[in-house]
Amino acid sequence: MKLNDTYEYIVLCEDAQTKTFIRSFLLQHNIPSGKIHFRNYPVGKGCGEQFVREAYFIEARLLSSRYKFRREVLVVCSDADSYSVIQKAKSLDEKIAQFDKSWDRTKLPVLMWIPKREIETWIHYLRGEDVDEQTSYRHSGNPERCKKEAIRFKEYCQDVIEFSEVPSSMNFAKEEYIRVCNMQH
Repeated sequence: MKLNDTYEYIVLCEDAQTKTFIRSFLLQHNIPSGKIHFRNYPVGKGCGEQFVREAYFIEARLLSSRYKFRREVLVVCSDADSYSVIQKAKSLDEKIAQFDKSWDRTKLPVLMWIPKREIETWIHYLRGEDVDEQTSYRHSGNPERCKKEAIRFKEYCQDVIEFSEVPSSMNFAKEEYIRVCNMQH
């Protein structure tokens, strides 16, 4: 099971580290780089989390209105920080549900990833380190140093490799991946 390379991928994320991780993940699915579209957060104008929340409201509603006519996937990655994955997903969906009572993200190709605490938790785990989802892990300062981990995450999502004691937020992300793959075929 893999993502379909005939779709366009609209990506919302909070920072450069996450952008590199997602780009590497999508490229491993043979998605042409011209079909990967990042909605870039304005540097120095608020936090990345706020940008994702506001852009998600706009992009999800656009996706919903044109879903039957265009082959698109909305990839959303927002750190859970101190919230649970479910709380964070609900908080992102609530604003849309206020305007559209029938809103149901799970019926659309929205690939929702919510790393608990942050993407660095996944990266450290995928490097073989012991992690817990309450600790904040810092990245190396070089966002490009997570490409191998993105490949391992793709292999995990496709059941090529197995891990033990997988962080729960990674399991949620894998379920989202499977759901979106099934919608594409």
